[in-house]
Amino acid sequence: MDFCAETNEVSKRKTACREVLEQPIECDITLPEYFPDVQRVLKCSLTAHIGSVQKTGDRVTADGTGRLSVLYMSDTGKLRCFEQGVPFSRFFENRAVEECECCVRAKTEYVNCRAVSGRRLDIHGSISITFSCYSCDCKKLICGCSGGGVETRSEKTEVCNMLGCSEKGFTVSETFEIGDGKPSIAQIVRSYASAVIEDTKAVSGKILIKGELTVKTLYIAESNDNELQKIEHTMPINQIVEADKADDENINIIKLVISDLTVSAKTDAAGALRLLDAGAEIRAYTETYKNEEMNMVTDAYSVNYEIESKLTPTEIRRLDDNFTDTYLCRGRLDLSGTDTERVIDMSVSGIEYNTSRVKDELLIAGAITVNLLTVNSENEISFFERQFDFEYRRHEEFSGERTEFSPFITVTGSDYVLNSGDTLDARVEVTISAAVFSVSTVNVITDISVDSERPKKPSGAALTVYFAEKGEKIWDIARHYNTTTDKIMSENNLEGMLVTEKCRLLIPRA
Repeated sequence: MDFCAETNEVSKRKTACREVLEQPIECDITLPEYFPDVQRVLKCSLTAHIGSVQKTGDRVTADGTGRLSVLYMSDTGKLRCFEQGVPFSRFFENRAVEECECCVRAKTEYVNCRAVSGRRLDIHGSISITFSCYSCDCKKLICGCSGGGVETRSEKTEVCNMLGCSEKGFTVSETFEIGDGKPSIAQIVRSYASAVIEDTKAVSGKILIKGELTVKTLYIAESNDNELQKIEHTMPINQIVEADKADDENINIIKLVISDLTVSAKTDAAGALRLLDAGAEIRAYTETYKNEEMNMVTDAYSVNYEIESKLTPTEIRRLDDNFTDTYLCRGRLDLSGTDTERVIDMSVSGIEYNTSRVKDELLIAGAITVNLLTVNSENEISFFERQFDFEYRRHEEFSGERTEFSPFITVTGSDYVLNSGDTLDARVEVTISAAVFSVSTVNVITDISVDSERPKKPSGAALTVYFAEKGEKIWDIARHYNTTTDKIMSENNLEGMLVTEKCRLLIPRA
């Protein structure tokens, strides 16, 4: 007996292991002599940065920094900002690490600051470090059989298979002038950066990424101790990253994550602090997929021998959409009781959201937290935190039973309008990118074997008369009588695999 089963593979991204570790931040800080005494703490922030990720055997190690920034009013009524970095190193061990692509993300959970005295700050905080290890989960399935008298029922479907995933890091840096119209820098208060992809090209396992890195810096002007100035500077991104099996014929999904950002003031040729030296560590996470039409065997039997087959529920993914969209989130904030006369600065400190599929729409709903530096009627500077809800909807043509998508949201801009009546209209511009997959479950044969030592007994009659009902499947009739669909259709001059009306069929012996 000569029997052969042909196989194919469906593949998807698999989370092999994930671990979340807590990194406590405990600091008892004495201000340097050149800093004035603390009269009132306005805002204490903790920003988590991952500087490097190293994988050795079954261990992955992440080195990073928790950057503390304390904005305060001094005893002389001046606005000042103190910064200090707290380095950390954490590792995660698992046998799956060696064969996986490992991603590490850090997030600030909380931070509290208390001024023990004018010179001492007591700070407690926590950073969560998430280690995620990804791999391609491949499942073999039967796509065809030949020999052994095996008959198969199959269906063709479009499948989006994952070919590989990777994460690589690179650096973008530049020193630039703040501009003639801006006063010199006394102190940097905060910096924020966003990376946007404009174009990509994939060739032979490498992807050329073109885009922009926008750095926004808020600083205290040297000319006025309580005057804040904003600088926005854009740097080009031209980077080639390695990505397994990436080429222009496949689908390449790319996300840029800024893992570290440093901005420092530098003196120009005249000795004035009028230069900014900015550097960003960027992690490029790539996933490569391929759309292909695949034949899948959903049922099988042999007219000559007994067979054993394994029917397995298998998830089939189709890529419905891969989009990048710009969206303006709007919210009205209540400032009653704050006596706000003027807003110095508004910044976004966090976005929390959930995703769902509602009928024919993708829904992203959540809340945006903004920080406000304000001046009241007595010319006192205060800090407030406010939150407003947002909702983003996108129409989609879904092709499966359920949907999988993990949006990547980047804040690209924000502004505000202070209204009379103690309200503020906030606008936050975000870039939303996501790959949208529809997922269906199909029962397919993943293993089959023919037992040549157990032949079937041939039918005694050359023809059997069968009275078929409308809607019956020729496949089911052939399987029941251990014959082939081709012989039934040929004997009865049938054109389709479905009985269209009640009739008598002649069932030939196999």
